[in-house]
Amino acid sequence: MTSILPPDHVAKWSAPTAHHDDKSPPFACGPHVSNRASMDQAVLAQNGKILEAASGVCLLIVVYLAKLKLGAVIHLWRNHELWTEQQDLIRNVFTQFPQLSGNSYVGFVSNQNIEAELPELATAAKVLIRTLAPDARIEDVWVNSYDHPDVDPQEVDPDLIEMEYQMSVDVALGTAAGTLIIFDDFGETATIDLMS
Repeated sequence: MTSILPPDHVAKWSAPTAHHDDKSPPFACGPHVSNRASMDQAVLAQNGKILEAASGVCLLIVVYLAKLKLGAVIHLWRNHELWTEQQDLIRNVFTQFPQLSGNSYVGFVSNQNIEAELPELATAAKVLIRTLAPDARIEDVWVNSYDHPDVDPQEVDPDLIEMEYQMSVDVALGTAAGTLIIFDDFGETATIDLMS
């Protein structure tokens, strides 16, 4: 396996539109860089760090190339369009690490209700990624909302029910293990094996 980054390193991009507290620079890479992508940020690692993001309405994009154990998580604020800054964020991940432009897995973690109401962001992001990684395996990874028949209202945090868009999910991409774990507050935890 070709080493692109040391296992303890994280590469991180922050768009000018990023909603976060740490005032990250546009790009940073090293062992002390956070593995968590906040809104309009992306993180990448190889064969080591677990990459994380959490969303209530945002679009989370998980990218993984199994043969290099190279993965990224892109966290996009939900708009009615894919902003130029968000396009640049996606483009930077694939152009600075062109290995991901090969036969990568690309999962769009979202909710069917939100996508039905606000489809433009994911649609534009898929078109852009398809131009950057023509051989990528793109798929939708659906998480539940409060009105899903499997949701037990007694087990849901009341604050979640008050949200305008009812989606609450955390993702954890294990770059070494090649697993995507989805913690869905409206559903069961799921694990997707990305090595197969």
